[in-house]
Amino acid sequence: MHRGSIISRITTRCVGLALLIGALPALSQTIAITETSVTVDGHEIQLPQSEAAFEAAIGGVPVRNEELANEHSDRVVSWPNLGLVAFSNPRNRKVHAVELLVSRPPYWNDVLFGGTLSVSGHVITPTTPASDLARFGFSDAGWAWEWRRGCLYVLAITNGETIRSIEIGRDQDK
Repeated sequence: MHRGSIISRITTRCVGLALLIGALPALSQTIAITETSVTVDGHEIQLPQSEAAFEAAIGGVPVRNEELANEHSDRVVSWPNLGLVAFSNPRNRKVHAVELLVSRPPYWNDVLFGGTLSVSGHVITPTTPASDLARFGFSDAGWAWEWRRGCLYVLAITNGETIRSIEIGRDQDK
């Protein structure tokens, strides 16, 4: 066997292993939402929360920070290795909402959220049928299922019975 092809195979396998290891935090991440709090791996986060504090709670620095149309649009902060996108107010740099990508939208070529999401004690997975969300206290808004307690909300964005993504946030104007 040619030495170059052996090195190429080893390099490819090492890169693949590194990518798998990089994705492991997403597989074990647990997000729990109750009537009054949001916790990530047992650490409570407040929404809105400064980008720096949010990054520390999630586990590191995001890979992408994207400014959208203007100062009135959300700033997008994403963790492609976790399947997580945060939305921040560009004027004060405070995260007010988080999206967990559980199925692949056209704009996302990275890892999907593979952790555990619990809303008021009910575990929601990518295979949870959307119609089951009513039993968990969600109401059907037509394009999504909504769970709301005061200004804290969870939106399960669906396509038929399939959950595409889950947004967790706090209304900014309340």
